[in-house]
Amino acid sequence: MFGVADFSRGTGSIDTRLASTIAPWQRAVEKIRNIMGPTQGTELIAETLRSLNLTQVSTVDDLLRFGHALLPHGGMIEALGRSIKVHAVLCGAKDTTSG
Repeated sequence: MFGVADFSRGTGSIDTRLASTIAPWQRAVEKIRNIMGPTQGTELIAETLRSLNLTQVSTVDDLLRFGHALLPHGGMIEALGRSIKVHAVLCGAKDTTSG
């Protein structure tokens, strides 16, 4: 999956905060690709990750930053970004931005 970290810790256990990042990230990738099409969606994801100096979304804080970075795109992408931000905060991310 595009930009998804390996969350295993060698013991078979998964940190709960990190595990809560996997499903929303996968849904966000799918929704972006559905909204924009596979090629443009993948380009937007890669461009957004690069703008955040990330190669993948590894933490709920990364997920929050990714959602926030989608806001300037407006429309459905902005709405998706806001949804991602809410989920990340509910999973423990600290939102220090406004908007």
